[in-house]
Amino acid sequence: MDAQGFDVLTRRKGNTSDIEAKLFTEVSHTDEHGEVKTRSVADTLIDLPLDTTKNTGEVFGIRQINRIVVATGGGTRQIHVLTTDKGLSAGEVVYRLGKRWRQENQFRYVRMNFELNSLDSYTSTDDNADRMVPNPAKAESYQKVVAATNHHGEAGAVADHNLLALKTPAEGTAKSRSPVPCTTMPWRRSERQRQP
Repeated sequence: MDAQGFDVLTRRKGNTSDIEAKLFTEVSHTDEHGEVKTRSVADTLIDLPLDTTKNTGEVFGIRQINRIVVATGGGTRQIHVLTTDKGLSAGEVVYRLGKRWRQENQFRYVRMNFELNSLDSYTSTDDNADRMVPNPAKAESYQKVVAATNHHGEAGAVADHNLLALKTPAEGTAKSRSPVPCTTMPWRRSERQRQP
């Protein structure tokens, strides 16, 4: 990759010897928000043994930036950062690696809070302008209509109850009437008229 013009920026893992304290100097970098970050780093060139050429002893010359950080449980430890980019300042190399960690934390946050597990492709598509989208204001309006309908039904029930109470005499005050005999039924009237 280096021969084709691609630069690498990564953290070196595994057992690596710490750099001597006298090689550390203070470096500064101004980020995109205008904040100046000052860190103590050691900028060195190392010969990195390649796993694929262990038998031949071939090495790859690469830049290593070391930074002292607070270790979990107290004390300090060194982080070793490898890069093929020799044009970046040591402060910017450390900042870029930290930015990568911030991006990974953002992806973790998105996965946890928005249930996004992976991207299915890197292509993008335009939104369909004719797509029907529910209007959030409709839900609120619908709830108001439901509340008004329920209120209207309750008011009608109260009015019916009050009218029934007005039309119904109190117990013991109504005169008893004898039932009126019904000699004909209205739907049979036409049959009675036909009889001779």
